[in-house]
Amino acid sequence: MLKVKSLAIKNLHFRKKIVMIEFKKPSEFPRGTLYNQLVDAYSFNDDCKKTWDISWQEYENYFYDNLNIADKYSFITVLDGMSIGHISWDPRANQIMLK
Repeated sequence: MLKVKSLAIKNLHFRKKIVMIEFKKPSEFPRGTLYNQLVDAYSFNDDCKKTWDISWQEYENYFYDNLNIADKYSFITVLDGMSIGHISWDPRANQIMLK
């Protein structure tokens, strides 16, 4: 099982600039962070928001209503102090079924 604590990758060189990438727990960010990232990520197509808006809100609410799950099965990527993305996974999908 992957345990995420505030992990930092220091001294990463990107176009001759040193940047700081961190992976932080959702509980370190205000409610609305995940939803706003999804809205921003799919802003190139208005139909995405129209189609997925309710699902994005439910996703956001589920994780912020259950921060113990959010902190265990997701993380937010931070670049130079700014949240730039996130990932989450369902650990049940990775279980091996035995008869």
